[in-house]
Amino acid sequence: MATTVSSSAELIAALARGGTIEIEPGTYSIRRAAIAKSDTALVAADQTKKPVLQMAASHPSAPMLSGYNVDGVEFEDLILDGNFSKQPGAIRGRSELALCWLRNSDDVSMQNCLLRNGASDGLKLTTSDGAKILNNTVAHLGHDAFYFMYGCDNGVYAGNNVMTRTNSGGRWSYGAAGWDIHDNEIWSEIEPWSTGPGLEFDKRMFVKMKIHGNNFHTLNGSGIWLLGDIASCDKVSIYENTFDFVGRYYNNDLKYNGYSNAGIAGAGFDGVEIRDNMFKNLMYCIEMSEALYPISGNYRWNFNNNTVSNCRYGFRIDQARGSIRGSGNKLTGITTYSHNLKGTLNLVAPTSPVENAEPIDSGEVIQTILSVVDSAGKIGTQTIDIKTSAVAPRNSTLSLATVKLSVDGRYGTRNVEFLVSTASPETKLQTAVTGTDLLVSLTLKRKASSGSVQFLLPTLEASAGYNELKIRTADGRYGEAKLNIVLAEPPTPEPEPEPAIEPTPVENNIHFTLSVDTRNQRLYVNEKVGTSKIKTEGDGITGYLKLRTADNYYIEIPISGTMVKG
Repeated sequence: MATTVSSSAELIAALARGGTIEIEPGTYSIRRAAIAKSDTALVAADQTKKPVLQMAASHPSAPMLSGYNVDGVEFEDLILDGNFSKQPGAIRGRSELALCWLRNSDDVSMQNCLLRNGASDGLKLTTSDGAKILNNTVAHLGHDAFYFMYGCDNGVYAGNNVMTRTNSGGRWSYGAAGWDIHDNEIWSEIEPWSTGPGLEFDKRMFVKMKIHGNNFHTLNGSGIWLLGDIASCDKVSIYENTFDFVGRYYNNDLKYNGYSNAGIAGAGFDGVEIRDNMFKNLMYCIEMSEALYPISGNYRWNFNNNTVSNCRYGFRIDQARGSIRGSGNKLTGITTYSHNLKGTLNLVAPTSPVENAEPIDSGEVIQTILSVVDSAGKIGTQTIDIKTSAVAPRNSTLSLATVKLSVDGRYGTRNVEFLVSTASPETKLQTAVTGTDLLVSLTLKRKASSGSVQFLLPTLEASAGYNELKIRTADGRYGEAKLNIVLAEPPTPEPEPEPAIEPTPVENNIHFTLSVDTRNQRLYVNEKVGTSKIKTEGDGITGYLKLRTADNYYIEIPISGTMVKG
């Protein structure tokens, strides 16, 4: 049974008991509170009015919330506020004033929360598996927005909008395995106080890490920092991300420091796959440097099917142990292909090493039709003409679409691959849409080809989310557009008119006067009574009169008119 609280004292008492705690709207001052029980859920009593859990003024040097060996802790629809201006002497990035720190606590979930105004980390987890960090917003924290230490494995970090400040939007330290990190928006402001990377992976072994569909932009730091202290990793993939105007270290002065100047920077991580990404408006595209930790052993990064444009430098390798190889990349607008190259760089055609003359691009327009249906039968449709640009072809015969959709207080995102060809049948689902899923139908129409796909889009409760469609064709066209889908009841069809009832022919006695002229004589018949099948409609009459002579000559005379009295 849920406990509803409306004061700070009630909240602190409820934290000691555990269970589901529904927090009424308002501001709750918290001073070093402990989450004591597993399966404690802190949720908003009213999802439309997030309660504020605010760090008390002059807080001791410790997290606002903490817990140890508490599994299944949930945070949903809350604001966690570090109240930085009321923390005397606190320095952002050099403080223990985390908003929440949980240790040895598996299956932690944070969804639809706002983390803001702190001197240190937002949510910090150590040795805690199965975390789900979904659809949160972060702004102006002093250290890492989300910090995972000492082997936090098998988690999901997706759909978050993170403004970094002193450090990263997400950091994994001392190894991790089995994470799916996707569809996050990570950005900052180009100011001296903004120095961190978008995502950071540092020290020890990383295994089965998928980093895809993220948008890194406007960062002084690198988009991703692979800070290895050993040479190896296993099945780490960085794919289909966008790196735009990142690595601008310190107010556009572009000072080189070995880790904050590139789309992707770092060392170690032997065998990492970097594919199908877009890099643009950078100082360096890729920067290999053992900036903090010398590494023994060689390491190679695989760089395939990426699109790189408008960079001062393409690639930098500071140690002979490092190498980059790959193929299928599209490289244009790069002032210097390689700089300080002490390792091995081996990129193969189609553009080897670089085409600095931008090719003429027709800017092909691809028509897209997106339809959405929910489980209640409400529908929404949008047709968009998306102007595309040339990018590296995908290493696949399938095109890729990324759908980010926020409707009716719910948010979902999904990447889907499908065939676009001269004869591409639509893929139909055999399952009806149920629960909070959305049924999405997407059609792409090109000049000589088309393709359709239909898929289920799971959604989560979210007060806000992205509305965006990105497409990347197999042959190397890329475009994106904003979505504006509104779900509404389908129009009620007009009832079909009832069919007219044809009158049934009846037999009637007919009194008729007949006057006939032939070539030889005149025949006159007056007031004779005959029987005939006729069809009457009101006073109307239709039919025919047949005359036959004794020697079998005959004539049929049609009758159609209105009966009059008289």
